[in-house]
Formats: sequence, C-alpha cells, structure tokens
Amino acid sequence: MGRSIYYLVYKIRKRPELSLRVLGVDSKDFIKVRGGRASSIFDIVSKTLNAHAIEYGVVKNEDEVILELPADVGYTVLLFILLVYSSKNLTEHAKLFEELLRGKIPLSKHLGMFIDIAAGLSDLRSIERKSNVVIQSSIAQEVSRTMQNLVDVLRKYGS
Repeated sequence: MGRSIYYLVYKIRKRPELSLRVLGVDSKDFIKVRGGRASSIFDIVSKTLNAHAIEYGVVKNEDEVILELPADVGYTVLLFILLVYSSKNLTEHAKLFEELLRGKIPLSKHLGMFIDIAAGLSDLRSIERKSNVVIQSSIAQEVSRTMQNLVDVLRKYGS
C-alpha cells in the first residue's frame, strides 16, 4: 500500500469488526466498531466513496478488506464513525457523510473538536485501564450523542 494516512480495516467474521487506523496498517486502532453496526458503516462508507468516484486503495484477503484512504477522506470517515457510533439509525446520517465529503456542511471544521475531546477523555480514562484503541468505546458513545445533537442544530439552522 502507498502513503495514505488512514486505513479502514473491515474484518469479516462471525461478529464483524471495523477499525480505522492512522499512519499505517500496523498502527494502533483509532476507533473500533463491532457487530452488525460495523458491516453497516462499512457498506455506507464504501458505497458513498464509490458513488462520488473518490479514489482509494483496496487490499482484500479472505477475511478482511482494507481501504487505504487519502488524509482528508480518512478524517471525514473518522468523523462519520464517531458520529454514528451511538446512532440507532445509521442511514439518516449517510447524507451528512456525503455532504462532509463534498465540504457542504456549515461549521464542519468544528466537528473535528469532537475527535480531540474523545481522544483526550480516553487518555484520561486509560490511566485506569489499558486500551488497544485511541478512542475507547464508552467515550465514543458519549461523544457520539453530543455530536448528533450538534448535527440536529446544524440541520435546523444551517440548511
């Protein structure tokens, strides 16, 4: 694989797993999702990237698919995964993902602060326990809900 910064790794198992790694395939996972939600998120991301003809690398093995994403696209995927982490309806946010990719979301630069907040809170929590991800699941749940509230406000006033 080339020099992209983000790798979306989808492991095809009895209980699917989706993780986003920053810097390299062997790096620590930034965020991880398991179960049916992992499959749904992967489908939304891959279909949206293909629909918008966004170039990315693909490596397929028998039990995993790795998407090598350009930096700006990978960052947008990270925002999307964090946003939908606690969402009951992933498809309602699929349009937002498309708009983020196209740069059409008002105040979208401020959504990145949620990544910093989630990583910072996870750092504080990691003092208590070791973790193999940058953003811990319980922190992702809470930050995701807050992001969804902001997105609701953006939808109401921004467009």
